[in-house]
Amino acid sequence: MTKPTLDSLMKGMEASWRKNWCSGGVCGCMGCANGSGRLMQHGYTKAEWQAWVAANPDLVSKEAEKAEMDAFIASIKAKNSILTSIS
Repeated sequence: MTKPTLDSLMKGMEASWRKNWCSGGVCGCMGCANGSGRLMQHGYTKAEWQAWVAANPDLVSKEAEKAEMDAFIASIKAKNSILTSIS
């Protein structure tokens, strides 16, 4: 099985998780790159994550989180509109 790239994993996870690396033992999960985002499962280290975050500040910003949430809300509204037109 081919190991997914760090870039594909980071871009595929929720924006709010990208900026968090959890070092807690007991999970009270609010989402993090290494746990929820599965970076450790695929063998990526905190140093590799830190390098990616430093190289991609636009993808770990509050603006990235807001854009992701706005897109999610728009998709829900569109689905709601379709369901409303059917009934």
